Amino acid sequence: MLKKTYLVIVALLSLHLIVPAQTVTIQGNLIGLTENQLQFVYNTSEGYKVDTIHVTGGKFTWSKKLSGPRKAMLFLPENSFPFFIEPGNIRIEGKPDSVVVIGSKTYDESIAYSRSFKDLQQQRDSIRKAISNAPANEQPALREK
Repeated sequence: MLKKTYLVIVALLSLHLIVPAQTVTIQGNLIGLTENQLQFVYNTSEGYKVDTIHVTGGKFTWSKKLSGPRKAMLFLPENSFPFFIEPGNIRIEGKPDSVVVIGSKTYDESIAYSRSFKDLQQQRDSIRKAISNAPANEQPALREK
């Protein structure tokens, strides 16, 4: 049984190595962007790569072959914007200070995951505030709860 489990794990890990690279294409349209080039950083199996993207009238296109989802960051004039890229077509729209990514399932899932913690963070913050506003002699008991 253990040998079969080991073989299954090895087979699954090996699949990642033989997944053929597919093309990711990003088309961007950022209204009000006056820069004529942007820096784009993305993760590869060899480490991080930096590409310069040429921009005309706020529009740009970038394509590469990838074997799966990768972290990426687009450096804009006033800020940077992290997101995920994956094989397929991705659009980046909006303004330089309010970017929207369309077409990256991994990015959508990461946003949903982050939002799922928002309620927990708000609860934690309200508990911390209640403890700090309580009289000093009651704070240790509140921390234990």
